[in-house]
Amino acid sequence: MAFRASFGNPFDPDVMELGELPADQVIDAFDKVPWADFLRQMEAPNGREIHSSPYLDIEHIETHHIVSISVAGMPDEYEYYIFYIRPKRRSYFFGLFSEMDKAYVTDKTGQTRQDAVACLEALLARNYAFLDQKIK
Repeated sequence: MAFRASFGNPFDPDVMELGELPADQVIDAFDKVPWADFLRQMEAPNGREIHSSPYLDIEHIETHHIVSISVAGMPDEYEYYIFYIRPKRRSYFFGLFSEMDKAYVTDKTGQTRQDAVACLEALLARNYAFLDQKIK
């Protein structure tokens, strides 16, 4: 199974495509992001424009399910925001009609590193029921 990774640097308006990653490198890629360093730089941007919080997107290439992880808070005490993006059929008008939403998003704030890793592991294992339950 192949995954695609991209990274959002808070000081760069363009998304940095990291390319394909094998499953066994996904958690390592997450752990290598210097989250606290980015938050520290955002406290004193020195005239640089801040475009977003730092984030890492991991997409399962075959299924188009994505776990996106960002951070907020102080460099010495921050929390993870986890977004789960996936195709999902949505009903409307009392369930009489439905349409496919190719990028249905749910999110959860106040998460720990362990929560983020659990969500990445669920994506790797295609455990989408876990992600649906965890990220509401």
